[in-house]
Amino acid sequence: MLTVNALAAADTLLVPLQCEYFALEGVSELMSTMQRVQRALNPALQIEGVLLTMVDERTNLAQQVMGDIRSHFKEKVFRTCIPRSVRLGEARASGSHPPLRHPLQGGRGVPGARQGVDGP
Repeated sequence: MLTVNALAAADTLLVPLQCEYFALEGVSELMSTMQRVQRALNPALQIEGVLLTMVDERTNLAQQVMGDIRSHFKEKVFRTCIPRSVRLGEARASGSHPPLRHPLQGGRGVPGARQGVDGP
């Protein structure tokens, strides 16, 4: 019910999408819910964009997910991707704060998130 209320009140929807197989199923469900909300409550609701997160471009799975999402959402996919960072995951698991690094110091996840999103 909270999701429906939020979509009914929103103008646009930003979809953060983890580059994993099960995330594709989740985005399919989200799009179905969005279409129902558009028909019944908020016909003006639009997708602002899709932000790919936890991207590891070295894996075939991430490449396939990115290709599938880009072919479906086309220009709605942001050019900026948030890369997967082991340090961020470890910090979160231990309950500590993630290491904040300047982009020139070699940090991957936090600088990618803090530099802003480019596109769609």
